[in-house]
Amino acid sequence: MKFKYGLLLLVSVFCLHAFNKPGELLFFLGNNTCLLKQNIVKPGAITLIALHDNENTAIEAYNSWTAELNINLLEIHQSGDRYLKYKLNKKEYRL
Repeated sequence: MKFKYGLLLLVSVFCLHAFNKPGELLFFLGNNTCLLKQNIVKPGAITLIALHDNENTAIEAYNSWTAELNINLLEIHQSGDRYLKYKLNKKEYRL
């Protein structure tokens, strides 16, 4: 039984990565699918993180400073709402 779930997990991970664009990664937060977009200009440089779909402050800063500062940007998208949501043991959490 455990082998069956392990195999299912491996196939799922392969399928998630097989159809992504470069710089994008699909992952699950609970039962919800999230999209991580990575704009890496310079490895090891300052990285801005945009956690909220409805707020663009980090994205605007990235767009205005990238050429001068060589900064990176990580965007996490889930549902278009402000908060990332997931359920654990029938309780809903929001980040």
